[in-house]
Amino acid sequence: MPIQKTLTVEHKTLAYHTVRGFTVRYREGVVWTTLQLYSWESAGAAAIGEDSESWQTEPVQLDAPTLLAQGFEQSLLVNHPLLMGGEYISEPGPADALAVAKQRKTAQINAARTSAIAKFTQFTFEGVQYEGDAEAAQNIARLAGMARDGYAFPAGFSWRALDNSEVPMAADKLIALETAWAMAEGEHRLAQHMISRPLKDAIERATTLEALEAIQWPPTRSAGPVVTRPAGAMERPEPSPEPLVQ
Repeated sequence: MPIQKTLTVEHKTLAYHTVRGFTVRYREGVVWTTLQLYSWESAGAAAIGEDSESWQTEPVQLDAPTLLAQGFEQSLLVNHPLLMGGEYISEPGPADALAVAKQRKTAQINAARTSAIAKFTQFTFEGVQYEGDAEAAQNIARLAGMARDGYAFPAGFSWRALDNSEVPMAADKLIALETAWAMAEGEHRLAQHMISRPLKDAIERATTLEALEAIQWPPTRSAGPVVTRPAGAMERPEPSPEPLVQ
């Protein structure tokens, strides 16, 4: 017996319920009923068959004459405190399953895009590769800010490149380094959005669950050879008020 009714079970909102089993005890003109329910967030989730909540209700007293007059299922909806206010609905079909599957596939693509954006780890400035992860970006921004504020960097101040070479960095070059990072990270971010757009269009056009399953985020391309740092070498100069001096 499928029932559409919003319930909150253990702080989780569920809207679609199917009575899969019940026990009835009759004593002295009173019927006591215990239900075995399977519940989902929506009819579509039920059609997919995932994330089901299975639970048993507390015994509820139902009046025997009412039960006989209305029929068991109708009597439940009218008299059972958990189900009152619900409505009978048909079993969820392919359209319900497809709608929910599209929502889940869209969320999957969004998560893959976020993960891909976070994989930005290096960039190139004036033909030299530098680390570009979140920590490196903070360090570059901090020293570029010092440069804008007129901090007098000592002669020979340098910034460590990805290959461990030390690249001389005057104040104006530090500011340009920050701009180069921002441009490279922005291009990387835009590229991931350009990948996700046609995938989301394909999700909207999909008419079967099989077509949806075939929509996947492309494998991550190699970012190039991995540079191994010598033991004990710093990844980059720390951005502190005492800049590194050659």
